Amino acid sequence: MDVNKRRKILYVLVILGLIIAAYETVDIFNPSVFVCPPNGIFNCGDVLSSPYSSILGIPLSALGFILMLLAIPMIQKSNDVRFFWSIAAAGALLYSVVSMAIIGHICEWCSALDAVILSTIVVANMKASGSVIHETAHN
Repeated sequence: MDVNKRRKILYVLVILGLIIAAYETVDIFNPSVFVCPPNGIFNCGDVLSSPYSSILGIPLSALGFILMLLAIPMIQKSNDVRFFWSIAAAGALLYSVVSMAIIGHICEWCSALDAVILSTIVVANMKASGSVIHETAHN
């Protein structure tokens, strides 16, 4: 994939991730804003109000927002920086998926943010040929 095309895709993903994370964070402080009716296994309220929804009192959605903000300079940086950002993002993604499994409910918005983070990891680590790799050379 062309470097400029990859950067454009990453910017779109990051903006989408920022919007979703901001929306989730607003809902934590004002639950009436959220559009996520409980429906069987889908229940954002249960997920966002669970003990797993924050780390050291910081909502995961706010941490997701920070992660997406940190992705902005990552887009312009070397493959090493993208790789280490991707490791941090993968850890956040794993925590989110495991916590929803423990809670027994899925938050559609959390899952949407997880999908954006996963897409960002894949696109950030794509080589011109389209394969996902880690290079040590700098752009």
